[in-house]
Amino acid sequence: MPAEIIDKGIPTDSLLTHIITNKFIYHMPLYRLQQQFKSMGVDIPMSKLCDWVAATAQALKPLADKLKQHLLKESVIHADETPLKILDTRHKKNVTNGYVWAYASSFHSENKIIYYQCAKNRSGQHVIDMLAHYTGTLVVDDYSGYKALFNNKPIEEAGCMTHVRRKFVELVKLAPNSTAQYFIDEIAILYHIEARFKHYPAVKRKRARQWLSKPIMVRLKTWLDEKLGTILPSTPLAKAIGHALKRWPALKVYLNDGHVPIDNNHIERNIRGIAIGRKNWLFAGSFAAGENMMSIISLLATARANGLNPEQWLRETLAKLPSCLNREINELLPFKPIEIA
Repeated sequence: MPAEIIDKGIPTDSLLTHIITNKFIYHMPLYRLQQQFKSMGVDIPMSKLCDWVAATAQALKPLADKLKQHLLKESVIHADETPLKILDTRHKKNVTNGYVWAYASSFHSENKIIYYQCAKNRSGQHVIDMLAHYTGTLVVDDYSGYKALFNNKPIEEAGCMTHVRRKFVELVKLAPNSTAQYFIDEIAILYHIEARFKHYPAVKRKRARQWLSKPIMVRLKTWLDEKLGTILPSTPLAKAIGHALKRWPALKVYLNDGHVPIDNNHIERNIRGIAIGRKNWLFAGSFAAGENMMSIISLLATARANGLNPEQWLRETLAKLPSCLNREINELLPFKPIEIA
């Protein structure tokens, strides 16, 4: 018999793939899968399903670790975080507030990599540990947990234009505001330029930004400075302008590097699946289960980002993995690493 993920076990590669993809792509909790199997006349204990998922995650962990290694070679990385309930193994009726930290290669990178980590809290120490040896540009929002990276590490901060724009959009939604609308309209022009040069090489994208976007950013900065001096500091508009000015050094970083995107929307789109899934899972069964979950989701999300069918990739990978040598791990990844010059 060929080697299998679970040696001398009952589940085939196809069965494990069915369980994993239904849980982590279609967000189906294991108890519903158990009911599905039972309706087919197959009674699988919940503990057995959990063991199979954990065993599959452990088998896939070397691939997830490789994803992390390749991600840290990227010149630009997106980062974001979102809550995740974790069951307290000491008191089964209690849940603790854990977090998922999400990372991705730049939207403009040829290496499409998505990587998730499970953590017990939102402490910035997690991102510091993750990027301990990283040198490059990190695209983030204004969460304070990232600040230590930029104070003590050779990492440049790039801001998210969407987060800054959102505060002005909220003002316009409450009541017509010509000042806020002007800012929104100017940002729309910047996004139109980005859309126009989206598929251009990084060198040409940088040139276009310097020629077309930089004058708009310079004009907007002057306008924000002038407006802030003419309105009461306690008003919502003043707070929106103050936030924009505070983030301005990070917001203009993208002008000088064609690999850096204008916003952090790329990672926010990829973290949305976690938010949808947790509504169905409700919680991770333990911190170890959360780590297993993130290893699997990282690989499936990366497969999808690279245009692969995640279910097909997983089935083929589970068939090859037991006989794969360590030096061949790269060949099983859901993308073909491209060396960055």
